[in-house]
Amino acid sequence: MENRKQTSRLDYIDALRGLAILFIVFGHIPMYCYHIGDTFTSCRSFTSLVQLPIFFFVSGFVLKIKNISNARGGGKFILNKFRQLIIPAIIIGSIYFIFHDGNFTQIIHDKFKGGYWFTFTLFELIIIQYIWDMLTEKIHIRNSNKTYYTVSFCLAVILYTLSLPTISAKLGDISLIIGVPMLRYYLYFFIGSMIRNNLDVIIQWNYRNQLTAIATLIFFVLFVMNQMSYKFEGILFHLNLIALEVSSLLVVFMVFYKYRLYFSSNHFIANTLTFLGKRTLDIYLVHYFFLPEDLSLFGDYFTTHPAMILEALFSGIITFSVIGCSLVSSELLRCNPTISKYLFGKK
Repeated sequence: MENRKQTSRLDYIDALRGLAILFIVFGHIPMYCYHIGDTFTSCRSFTSLVQLPIFFFVSGFVLKIKNISNARGGGKFILNKFRQLIIPAIIIGSIYFIFHDGNFTQIIHDKFKGGYWFTFTLFELIIIQYIWDMLTEKIHIRNSNKTYYTVSFCLAVILYTLSLPTISAKLGDISLIIGVPMLRYYLYFFIGSMIRNNLDVIIQWNYRNQLTAIATLIFFVLFVMNQMSYKFEGILFHLNLIALEVSSLLVVFMVFYKYRLYFSSNHFIANTLTFLGKRTLDIYLVHYFFLPEDLSLFGDYFTTHPAMILEALFSGIITFSVIGCSLVSSELLRCNPTISKYLFGKK
C-alpha cells in the first residue's frame, strides 16, 4: 500500500472531518431542498447524531493554543482565529442573505445565524478554551492532568446546562445573539482535546477494546430504542442524547484510528475524504449557494413513502453535486490571494 508524503497533518483526522462535511451537506438536503424542516428521515437518523459532534471533536483535537501566558501572543492567536472563522462567515453569509432577501436583524437574533452558526460557535469555544487554559495555568492546575480534566469536565457540564432551552430562554434575546444554545458542543470540543493529549496512554490501555465494545453496545441499544419511537423526557432526554452522540462519536473515531494507515494511502476513498477534510471550511461556507431549492415534490414523496435506500441514493447524488460545485468555485476564488484571504481566511 503506497502512502502519501508525510506532513504534520493527521490524514485520518482529515478523513474524519471529510466524513463530517459529507454528513452536514447531506443533512441540509431535507431542510433546504425538500423543505420538510429538520425532519429526521430514515437515512438521517445516524448522520444527524455524529455530524456536529465530529466537527467539534476534531476542532478540539487539532487545536493548539500557544503563548497562553503572553498577552500579546494570545491576542494575535485570537485575532488570527477571528480572521479565519468570523470574517469569511460574515462576508459570504452577507452575500448569501442579500441574494435570498434575508432579514439581517432576524439573522442576528437567530441562533443558527441563517446557517452560518458553526463558525461563530467554534470561535466562541476557542475563546472559552483559551481563557480557561490561561486561568488554569495561573492557578497551577493545568499541568495536573487529573485535576485539570476534572474541572474541565465540570465546565463542559455547566455550559451544557446553560444551553438547555429552559435555562437559555431565561437570558432573553442575548442568548440567541451570542449562541448560548450552541454551547453544549463544548463537551465534544473538550473530549477531542482530552483524547489528543492522552492518545498514547489510551492506545496502550489494556481495556481499550472493552471500551470500544461498551461504546458500540450503548450506541446500538439507544439507537434501536430511538428508532422504535421510545420517548425520553426531561433530563433523561438530554442524557440519552449525550450518550448517543458520545458513543457514536467514539465508535466512529476508533474505526478511523484503527484504519489510519489506510487514510494515509493513495486509495480513492482515502484521498477523497482527506481532501474534503482539508476543504471543510470552503465547502461549509459556499455550499448553501448550490443547494437546489425546488425539490419539495421529492420531500413529500419520501415523507409519505419512506424508502431508505432510494432516499439515500437520491440525496447522496445531490450531496456530491453540491460539494463538487462548492470545491470548483472555492478553487477559482482561491486563485486571487486577496479574495482567498478574506473569503477563506487563508494566510
